[in-house]
Amino acid sequence: MKNSIESLLELAKSSNRQVRISAIFFLCMMILPIFTNSTFLYYLFTHIQEIKAWDANTLIIACIILFFTSSFSLTSTNFMTVAAGYIYGWKSFPVLLIMFLGGSILGFFIANAFNRGAILEWVKQNKKASVYIDRLKTHEGYMVFIMRIAPFIAFNLTNMLCSFISMPFKKYFSFGGFGIIVRLLVAIYVGTQIRSFSDLYDDPNYYYQNFALIGVSALLFLRLYNQVMKDQQVPGENA
Repeated sequence: MKNSIESLLELAKSSNRQVRISAIFFLCMMILPIFTNSTFLYYLFTHIQEIKAWDANTLIIACIILFFTSSFSLTSTNFMTVAAGYIYGWKSFPVLLIMFLGGSILGFFIANAFNRGAILEWVKQNKKASVYIDRLKTHEGYMVFIMRIAPFIAFNLTNMLCSFISMPFKKYFSFGGFGIIVRLLVAIYVGTQIRSFSDLYDDPNYYYQNFALIGVSALLFLRLYNQVMKDQQVPGENA
């Protein structure tokens, strides 16, 4: 985290105005969720019984607010999904799916509006970095799927990174959407199994969910890394 922030601060000092704007936007989207998610989690843990009693109008308003906040990871999508599974069961699946797919579209295009390809052009000034970006782009669909199922990667970071490397929207949406579905199914299932949301951290179902998703995504990331490193035949690399 520290190295990422230092890199972004260095990027923000770039003489290119568009790169500075992109770096500052990215930096804000990394720091703000630290504070907003703490508030959101505190509210969930202390008001879960009140949330159960919300009427339809209150739920609609909450969904609209959470759509925008979750699009930028200002509210944790993982905790939100587990809480929805705990309160509403599988009925929450279509609502959350629409919210998260819509949020991924919104986040992607907002990041595009800030970036406009500036980050990728700046990175490609470094020959070695350019080579690795080109290698990674051959596996970008696989990459976005892994990022979506990994519980330690916020949705907004995936949105922005995919936009910043100029990933085609159709590939981003299809592979990312599949990852969102997988993560939703797991988190909602856990929500239906936990005994008490207030004791979530002590619940073995929640522990095993995180352990499984972290383990699977780590193995998939390792496979992706090996694939990228095996792509040795890059024009100009050995020139």
